[in-house]
Amino acid sequence: MSQLLDTLAERIRDSGNRLTTSRRSVLKAVAKRAEHFAAEEVQRQSKGVSRATVFRTLKLLEEMGILCRVLLKDGSLHYSLSRREHHHHLVCLDCGSVQDFSDTNLEQMVKELVKKANFEIEGHWLDFYGHCGECTGRGTKV
Repeated sequence: MSQLLDTLAERIRDSGNRLTTSRRSVLKAVAKRAEHFAAEEVQRQSKGVSRATVFRTLKLLEEMGILCRVLLKDGSLHYSLSRREHHHHLVCLDCGSVQDFSDTNLEQMVKELVKKANFEIEGHWLDFYGHCGECTGRGTKV
């Protein structure tokens, strides 16, 4: 975890942002998370850090591409460490597992949509909801 924490801290500094004690506490809580997590979980682990600072730091990490957002079945917003370039999510409605995926055909479709609609996209959020192989008994993952 300390290597991940050091990497996150370095990316914050390299982006021209300050690495305050509060931000470092949030980074430490984020680095401990193996799966997706809620901002409230990070706040509980970041003793003495205000709710506003937690949310601002998570937003900064998302804007930097370090975190990605995942909307769960219950409507709660979770985050996860972004382990690859641009990607989307498969969210299981039963167990809540989240799998990353990317597809060049999907990316091409977005490019064609932009051209056809004469539209400049600032960003998008595309997740698919269903049931993973484990929950359906098929035992397969993407």
